[in-house]
Amino acid sequence: MSRARWWCPLAAPSRSGRVVHAADPGLTAVGPRVRVRTPGLASLATVSAILVTVVVAGPLILGRGPAGRAAAGATIATPQPAAPEPSAAGEAVRRRDWLARGQSGSWLLGVAGHTTVLAPTEIGLAVGNGWLVSADQRSFGRSIGWRRVEGGDARAAGIALVPASVAITTSTAYVGGFERSTGGDPGLFNLNLADGSVTQVLKPTGGDHPRSVTVSGDQSVVVSAACDDTEQCELTTLSPATGAQLGAVGSPGYLRSTTASVAIVGPDPASWIAGMDLGSGRELWRRQAAEIWNGYTTSDGRLVQAELQLTASGPMFVVSVIAPQTGAARTLLRAPVGHGIGLWPDLSTDDQFAVGPAYSLEDGLSKASGAAVVVRMFSVADGRLVGSQTIDGSN
Repeated sequence: MSRARWWCPLAAPSRSGRVVHAADPGLTAVGPRVRVRTPGLASLATVSAILVTVVVAGPLILGRGPAGRAAAGATIATPQPAAPEPSAAGEAVRRRDWLARGQSGSWLLGVAGHTTVLAPTEIGLAVGNGWLVSADQRSFGRSIGWRRVEGGDARAAGIALVPASVAITTSTAYVGGFERSTGGDPGLFNLNLADGSVTQVLKPTGGDHPRSVTVSGDQSVVVSAACDDTEQCELTTLSPATGAQLGAVGSPGYLRSTTASVAIVGPDPASWIAGMDLGSGRELWRRQAAEIWNGYTTSDGRLVQAELQLTASGPMFVVSVIAPQTGAARTLLRAPVGHGIGLWPDLSTDDQFAVGPAYSLEDGLSKASGAAVVVRMFSVADGRLVGSQTIDGSN
């Protein structure tokens, strides 16, 4: 599975205080029920001249924080350190590899519960299927590197674009971004992780936004988006194995994630998302909220989505599981909004979704100022608390 963040500057994140851990009170698992779908993510701006989106063998998520994130992004009531707490059934907390910038600006790689600091000049782009894809500041926009996460020799290949979106399949990395001199769409490239060959699989367009790319959770399709200033996009579906084009449809919003047959799209900042049929281009459903936050798709074709809902008792952080074909939703978790909370796709899996004490993993590491970050893991099946894991953000 994969996760994505849009446009992360290389500059070190600003300090914003230490993270408080989420405690059980205030987190409410909600029993199964069907939510009626309502009618109805980001303009891509260059920051510090270098923009990075992370997508790893699965859904692309717009990782920009919501408006007023410092005020509306949540800690849970009665904060206290959270100790690992397995469920009654003894279900183990599932860990996955992750990649994020630390508080100092260096990139951190998490593998099997251990954190490694990348070299000062190395820019993390994507991690997935046991591969790390990165770039070097000294050759940024001219080459891209990759290696196995457990170690081994790093390799590099020339590529004529600034990488802004990377999706990893079993043995291939698809790379989108922008042209160094104009900022326009340079097309989409296929990097063979076995032999290092680079092939252009989509030609440049007239679009003046960086090209994005993501892979479905089951890795059966790759979807790439080229967009204009009005948030109108063309979504092209490709074969992950060969890069052959399978079809193209229009979209009324930016690409956020995809299943094998339905792309999840929306504006940025997002107050709605929609499911677009990749075969017909038909909008299948549209869902609205005060703010749409992070989400991801699973390998069996579900969408796990966080949003901010305005209720009579105040703003609420809500996580739902949504059927991409119909938009039918079931609420898994509700929590009052305080000073920092979010769904963290980087640490989530098919079976468990991660809720951290900030909008995103990267925000959490920044706010922790090098301290450990405790993340709660909840069941995608029924929203119950499974346990917790601790992320070492020291660098």
